[in-house]
Amino acid sequence: MGGYLDVDNTVGYGPEYYFASCNPSQLRVRTHKISVANYAKAQSRLATVQVVSWGEGVLGTLSFELGSPTQDIPAYFLFNVVVSKDSQNGKYSVAPAQ
Repeated sequence: MGGYLDVDNTVGYGPEYYFASCNPSQLRVRTHKISVANYAKAQSRLATVQVVSWGEGVLGTLSFELGSPTQDIPAYFLFNVVVSKDSQNGKYSVAPAQ
């Protein structure tokens, strides 16, 4: 699923937003793993991640303490979300994985 980080806040405490694409040519019907990396200098800081869908609203919120830096390796697994497509109307939806 394509997307982008809006601003990489390297001097403050955020917030940062990652936007996933809703373009049907980029959407993948499957379970997606949501993880984050502690690139550097945030050890022992509290991070809050919220997964929100334009149509379904807030899917989940999780706060956790960051450990050692992981550079660009997404070492903190947070959520699984399922992207599905209705075979009748062709519309996509997203929901937390059960």
